Amino acid sequence: MRRALVCLLVACGSRTDPGGAAAKAPPDTAVPAVCTDALATGAFTPVARYCSDGSNRAPTIAPQHPHVVWTRPIDTAGNLGLLVDASGDAFFGGVSSVGFTGATRWSVALAGTPSFGFLSPGGVVALFRYSGAPAFTLAPGDGSVLGKTPWPNDGAYVAVGADGTFFVELISGLLDRTWFAGVSRVTADGTTQWTESGDCDPGGSDFPAPHEFVRRGDHLVLVCNAASGGVEVLEVDADDAKVSDAFYDGSLFGRVALAPNGDLVFFTAPGQGKPVASLVTVARDGKGSSVGFPTLSQPWLRAIARDGTLVVTTKDGLGAVSGGAVRWQQPLVSDGLFVDSDHTIVATTGTSLVAFDVASGTKAWELALPKEQAYELASAGPGKVYVLSSSSLTLVSD
Repeated sequence: MRRALVCLLVACGSRTDPGGAAAKAPPDTAVPAVCTDALATGAFTPVARYCSDGSNRAPTIAPQHPHVVWTRPIDTAGNLGLLVDASGDAFFGGVSSVGFTGATRWSVALAGTPSFGFLSPGGVVALFRYSGAPAFTLAPGDGSVLGKTPWPNDGAYVAVGADGTFFVELISGLLDRTWFAGVSRVTADGTTQWTESGDCDPGGSDFPAPHEFVRRGDHLVLVCNAASGGVEVLEVDADDAKVSDAFYDGSLFGRVALAPNGDLVFFTAPGQGKPVASLVTVARDGKGSSVGFPTLSQPWLRAIARDGTLVVTTKDGLGAVSGGAVRWQQPLVSDGLFVDSDHTIVATTGTSLVAFDVASGTKAWELALPKEQAYELASAGPGKVYVLSSSSLTLVSD
């Protein structure tokens, strides 16, 4: 157990290859180091949405003049996510690793199918849901097991803290029913300190009731459809002491995220006398405001750019919101996207990869992909993107 704790918190071995030369890009390419999660140093995609702030903002720039470098078949059984370390090596599925050249590095069989993963300073962490299996820490170089840590049986999505603790979403299930059971604070050795569910409606049919959470420093911010009606925004500190608790009209729709200034933002669907979707903004002091958006149909927050622009998908396509107004909309159906560290949105559209300027919505480029439905993207370093489909992995680069 001591070995597992050490490997979760510190690096067990090191790697230094930066993953290729930087792409030709606009001069302002750096993004402030706002993500303080205890993740692998220098990793290009260490966890889903890049950081526990939910911003889905990559730490590097997108390609400017891309081409397909290679495409190779893979086995994607499992839901580790698509993770990329500082060397540009990819980790995915159940779990496997493919190097920056497209060659298979390793593949391992664990006790079940991973449901979530992230890159820690100690290695590749694979988590399991329902199985009762421990969290496995794997060596990035060869996939060998460095350690095992007890893990909550219903643990799903995880937010990693700067201090090495975790906020773990608990989703319980029985037969064809699933429900939200709260968010637990879990220490690096797997000890659950407390579980918070606020006034959240647990659901209990095919899917849990809508809920999301982010880390704000060592605080948990939980957003959910409340059992008593409306949307609850509950913030608690590291000891589960209430910092603020507020309710808003409507129902939660899509993701929640922290803007660069620390504000919490999310959309609510029409309801409770509100005829249109609304954007809710909650400042660090707990004070909130709501602005209606009659021109956005079913807005889903997908990413936040470095200037605070919200990237959304709607029933009608892709759009951007800034300063309380819709900046632009495009008739685009996207399966996956992220925003880079400067001003570019990268999105999949069936069998193509397309980029848009955050400020104007102007299409920067479009690139045809192998004829498979792409469903996950990850930054692979400056000017590079991995595209994952059901049976292949593709590297796109300048």
